[in-house]
Amino acid sequence: MHAAASNVAAWHDSSVRALGLHPRTTEQWWTCATPAPSIFYTAISRRREREPGEMHAELLVHLDDPAGTHLAVCDSFGELDLRSLGLAPRATLPWYGRQPGPLPADPPTGLEITPVRSAADLAPWESATVRAFAVRHPVAPFDIHHPGILDDPAMHVLAGRTEGQIVAVAMAYRFASVVGVYGVGTLANHRGRGYARAMTLAALATEPDRPAILQPTPEAAAMYQALGFGAVGEHTHWA
Repeated sequence: MHAAASNVAAWHDSSVRALGLHPRTTEQWWTCATPAPSIFYTAISRRREREPGEMHAELLVHLDDPAGTHLAVCDSFGELDLRSLGLAPRATLPWYGRQPGPLPADPPTGLEITPVRSAADLAPWESATVRAFAVRHPVAPFDIHHPGILDDPAMHVLAGRTEGQIVAVAMAYRFASVVGVYGVGTLANHRGRGYARAMTLAALATEPDRPAILQPTPEAAAMYQALGFGAVGEHTHWA
């Protein structure tokens, strides 16, 4: 679980640094006062609490930062009680993990999956991502995912195309001995065709010799289980 917590923090760190922000990483927390895109957490716990309340003091500094535009705290181990800091639990969800091993040889879906390597390709990928997840569209291109992420060799950005148009997306990030799978999504009018499964397999194939971790939505849990993922812990979202 520590590797999973470190991986999600590192993926956030790479993503928001590319936007020109200045996150902070300590033994206990990853924090960023102003991650403009609300898809990101503003704080992620990196280890378990050893003494009751010991994680609170450092997090309180983050919560009191006047530069903060919103608060979204991930307790990576699902063990903290942050109500005394004025936060409320929004959801407790599982971590899923998968050991490295052969990937299923699925039949073709008609989806062409390629890595995103240039800003020219990242702009339509970003647009497809926000539509797939029904979140706020960028005010300007790269308002959420900046081309700087493409300079990070640990970051894999994947686009799934049909007839030349991006209809499915995924990301993978290599850190702390695992690969984290992030942002697997399909445009609404292209769902039900196995594209999310194909994108997940492509993300796993970027680092086939590493264990994989992800934070599944309830709707996608069965799909991930069919690919060999299983629950390895819980995380809680506080806001």
